[in-house]
Amino acid sequence: MRTRNWIITTAIVVLISSTVTLGASGATSKAGKQYLRDVHNYKVGVLPFVQRANKWNSSTTDAQAYSDAKPAIRALSQFQKSLLTQKWPKKVQSAIFTLYSDVAPLIGDLNALQTVDILNISSWATKWQSDGAIVSSQSNLVRHLLGLPLNAKS
Repeated sequence: MRTRNWIITTAIVVLISSTVTLGASGATSKAGKQYLRDVHNYKVGVLPFVQRANKWNSSTTDAQAYSDAKPAIRALSQFQKSLLTQKWPKKVQSAIFTLYSDVAPLIGDLNALQTVDILNISSWATKWQSDGAIVSSQSNLVRHLLGLPLNAKS
């Protein structure tokens, strides 16, 4: 189903887009590089899901969609763990904790693929987009605080 994969791809790309150069120095620069490594690892884990989702059609089963989502779920969970287990400058700590919390609904959305059928995929996709927009917005706040360029999409 074309609508299904376009929506999934759009929501994921928002967080992981943007090539960056660091504009800050000292601890913030180190924290910026750390954040970029975290996002890169997230991207490497999630892009295979995007590629698989782009091949979905009306005959894709819930079981297949969920199976395709499992690596992305692991990548999102690892991203959360990385955010909480690393040292961050004080000025960005609150934004990092919020980003950590904001990722949880995306994991829930992917887990929900176990039970999403063709009749309610649009409501699932709407929630996925909404949750992705929240993560993207918070990611941009973290990037701003770390002196990094913002994501191109919002």
